[in-house]
Amino acid sequence: MRRIRIVRWFRTLLVAASAFTGFALQSSAQGAPGAQQAPLAPTTANDPAAVFLLDAARHNGLGYPSDVPSLSFKIKASFEVVAPGGSFTDRGRFEEIVKDTHHLKISYQSTGFTQTKYRNGGNIRVTGSRAGVPPDPYIEMVLALYNPLGIDFRLMRALAQGGQVAIQIEKRVIAGKPARCYELTNLRQAPDQEPSATYCFNEAGTLVEFTFSAQPLGIATVSRTMEYQGRHVPADVEFRRKDMPGLRIHVESIEPLSESDGASFVVPPDAVAPDPLSAHLPAHAPQSTPDAGAP
Repeated sequence: MRRIRIVRWFRTLLVAASAFTGFALQSSAQGAPGAQQAPLAPTTANDPAAVFLLDAARHNGLGYPSDVPSLSFKIKASFEVVAPGGSFTDRGRFEEIVKDTHHLKISYQSTGFTQTKYRNGGNIRVTGSRAGVPPDPYIEMVLALYNPLGIDFRLMRALAQGGQVAIQIEKRVIAGKPARCYELTNLRQAPDQEPSATYCFNEAGTLVEFTFSAQPLGIATVSRTMEYQGRHVPADVEFRRKDMPGLRIHVESIEPLSESDGASFVVPPDAVAPDPLSAHLPAHAPQSTPDAGAP
């Protein structure tokens, strides 16, 4: 896949969304069976390819807080941090329980990075080794699971308005299977540069590969998806980045909340207010390399 150049406001937009909302989802759907996402933007584009991409953005991933309505869910996943040479440098678990914007628990547990974020009707509180936004490459967990097509809100808005984004379609073979790829170039920002993003879909219309805009030269390949209440969630994802650590994600389960999950939102007494950027908490997890075995 062709590599992309990075625009700094991608990162700024992501940090703002994650730090001040806790990666929470809106509660209007409350996990009702068959719930569908409202459009990210009016589907008024004349280009059939633009209409397809806007529709795909509504049905891939769990959605960002700007999506209305969205879902409540409980998700469990394992992850591996992979060095450029292919060796593992960290392994751990990611779990998230979301009832609505004001009730959530998000947890990273590994040797290299620990953090648990709580919200129980009040302000967000955090425990672990870092009080701010998860660092690279751990932040990629959210990029893959939440809204792989909708990170670039400006690009999606321009796509919906029509005439501001050039779309080139080409057929490729990914993992030995045919795929249809959509290369997007924002004409206002980079008319003479490489595509702003590229999304590839299999014959069933499920996302199989996409460019990763928050880090340089990043490509994510999806080898498995899970369907949850009308949305296709990437379940086995591998991020590859030139000369930088990558990440492998394996989603074990996505399911509705149970009555007992309410206890998960209770904030422990040692939790602190999160710094929106990169504050570290004292005397917590060491930054050492774990064993090669599973966490």
